[in-house]
Amino acid sequence: IPKKRFEFDIEEMKQIVDDVTDYQRGRYSIPILSMLLGGNRPSEALAYSREDMDIENRIMDCKHEVFEPNKKLLKGTAYEYLTDKSVVIGPPKSEAGIRKIPMPKRVAERLMIVPNDMRDRQGLITKTAFGTPMGYDNFYKRHWVQLKKNFGWRKDLNMSDLRDMYASFHIGFLDTKIEQLCIWMGHEHPGVTYKWYAHVIKHFDNNPITQPTEYYANYFD
Repeated sequence: IPKKRFEFDIEEMKQIVDDVTDYQRGRYSIPILSMLLGGNRPSEALAYSREDMDIENRIMDCKHEVFEPNKKLLKGTAYEYLTDKSVVIGPPKSEAGIRKIPMPKRVAERLMIVPNDMRDRQGLITKTAFGTPMGYDNFYKRHWVQLKKNFGWRKDLNMSDLRDMYASFHIGFLDTKIEQLCIWMGHEHPGVTYKWYAHVIKHFDNNPITQPTEYYANYFD
């Protein structure tokens, strides 16, 4: 199935950053910022733990993802007890998915203040009330839908679109080398990165840039 050709305006990207930064439930702003400003897949952003985050050097160590196991495939294994709604953390689907990504400034800032109690420095950043991993569906219903409603984002905006924004911004605006972006996004080949993520950013083609390049580069740092 061909990937949807998602187009967006750079000011829309900026608005999402502002809205998410102001989100009162700060812990849950971190995975969204890591998708939009770090290029993580939703499953990766939801799997981060404290020890994956090197704030001093601003590096995110991406090496896990959350997934909901297929109950039928687990029959007869040590994980047979898991229910259909269980969410577990495991390695990425490919070796390319294991990588180190520059930590966005806003992610580092949120990590410094959220959560206030630092007792779970080694714990999951995004988790349920029971301390277990939070899956895509749970996060989508509890936070993503609420954010779109609260801030009036477009109805067809999906979490996966944030990764599109990240890649298209780097390719079309920052002129990031496709080989480097390929690594940051966890692709096995640069051709994949360019084919599916070199989208047109509407603001670039149809509207004058109201701020210098450095402004946006620093803003989305």
